[in-house]
Amino acid sequence: TAQLKFHRNNTTRAAWFCKLGLVKAFPPMKKISKVVSEGGPVPQIQARLLRQLPDLYIFKKDEVTIRMSAQCEQEKQRKYEEMVDTERQHIQELLSVISDFKAKIKDPQSERSGDEIMSSLFEAQNPSLIWQNLPIDEKFILSQHLSKMDQTSIFDEIKKNRPHWDYCPSRMVRFEIMDADQTEIIPQAELAVFNPDDSMMALLRSGSLLKITALTVKKISNTLCFSTTRQTSMMTPAKCPYPISMKILSDPLKEPITFDKILPFQQEDGYFNVIGCVLRIQDLNPTNPMNLHHVIFLCDQSNTILAIETWRIHMLPLHKIKKRDIICLHDLSWKLVGRTLANVVSVSVTDTVTCSIIKNIEEDLDSNSVFKEPICDLYKYIQRNPTYLTIMSEQVSQILRASEEKQN
Repeated sequence: TAQLKFHRNNTTRAAWFCKLGLVKAFPPMKKISKVVSEGGPVPQIQARLLRQLPDLYIFKKDEVTIRMSAQCEQEKQRKYEEMVDTERQHIQELLSVISDFKAKIKDPQSERSGDEIMSSLFEAQNPSLIWQNLPIDEKFILSQHLSKMDQTSIFDEIKKNRPHWDYCPSRMVRFEIMDADQTEIIPQAELAVFNPDDSMMALLRSGSLLKITALTVKKISNTLCFSTTRQTSMMTPAKCPYPISMKILSDPLKEPITFDKILPFQQEDGYFNVIGCVLRIQDLNPTNPMNLHHVIFLCDQSNTILAIETWRIHMLPLHKIKKRDIICLHDLSWKLVGRTLANVVSVSVTDTVTCSIIKNIEEDLDSNSVFKEPICDLYKYIQRNPTYLTIMSEQVSQILRASEEKQN
């Protein structure tokens, strides 16, 4: 049955003098403040770009969407390249063994063709083991099949049978946005642009005014999030009563707060920064690698333990963070303060967070000079109290034991 479906976000009342039928006109302009998250696609908005948020990289693994910061994506890209290089080297060695196969069989018997044998061989995790166990007839058929192909064609076919070689995360460039006619600079929503090309990146600047078409919208953690689609276009308005660009002053850098000031269910808006020394990194769900839940336990000179929780999101470079490192976390959100782990104040990491690591106070401090004084204060406090980290680490162990007993 044919249906005519109306969406709230892309439906407007026509003027009384309009004719019925197909309309060859621009889609209606929608104000950000009038968009509804459940109202379907958004035809067009005119938005002012405010603060640029950290880029995210997104990819799917086993139907689970994983979001990563740029730091984590670089590490994953490095590991992926190492894995592919290693596998290619092993396959190259195997191809040499196959090409050296000297058996001569006049009438080889097999129910499988050379293509089928090749597919079953190279889709296996250990192709060399499969080759060793192949019947001699199939080894002969495969060697004859590969001898008719050049090296490039062989690896193109192998790549089709090894889907884990295809690692291509989507880059998401994000901005806080507001309506063009809004005079007070207050973010109303977020804009996510997927894999922007050079022409789009030239337009994406803080303070720019853009006309953006063909968007989807949803609400994430009480924030309205617009996302681009393949049909999305961006342009600077030709005629507009508002300034095309304006200088957006970045938020004044907030001094880091001590952990005893982070109260559960804090109602203050905005973000805050913290500096702490790493006591422990704990995987709370080690049996399920796809349901990621890590906790980093930190302490500072207020004798308070803070648990930084990450849920299915790779924003912190956990591979670089080690015990007794000092880390600076920028732009933690008040919105998700209040999650507790055995009476410890916890903060859930959101996709606005950036992380700096100080492993050597003399070498790494120059790049973190904005918080030089509080970092030095924490470092000196730890030096003056040599047993402090040991005592706090023991408290973390007690917290985890109590949590396990409570669950059991």
